[in-house]
Amino acid sequence: MLCRQGCYRVEVSRVRFVPPALPKLKPPPPIGADWSYAVKLDGFRARLHKAEGIPRHYAKGGGDLVRRFPAIAAAVLALPTRSCIIDGELIAAGERGEPDFRALLHGRHVAVCVYAFDLMELGS
Repeated sequence: MLCRQGCYRVEVSRVRFVPPALPKLKPPPPIGADWSYAVKLDGFRARLHKAEGIPRHYAKGGGDLVRRFPAIAAAVLALPTRSCIIDGELIAAGERGEPDFRALLHGRHVAVCVYAFDLMELGS
C-alpha cells in the first residue's frame, strides 16, 4: 500500500524471529576521501518487533530480550504505528555517552538506548 509521502507500507502480522544480516570478515577497507565508516557500537544486536500490541526483542541468536529491557519494550509499544520491525543495537551509555558493554551485561537498571540501523517492516 502506498502512503501519502510516497513510501510503501507493509502489514506486519507476525512477531517471529527474523535473523539479522551479520557482517563478514573481509580484507582491510579502502582508504581515501571517498570513503566513510560507522563507529562500532559495543552492545546487543537486536530486532525490535511490534505487532498486535505485543513487543518482542530478539537477540541475534533468537533469544527474547523483552524481560531484560522493559523500557525498550515500552518505547516500542509507544511508537505511532500498529506494527514494525527495527534492526538495531542495544547499548548502555557510559558517562560521556560512549557504549559501556560491561554495564549492559551486568546492570539490569542501567539506561539503555537503541541505535536503529534499518526499518525492516512498517505497518500503518
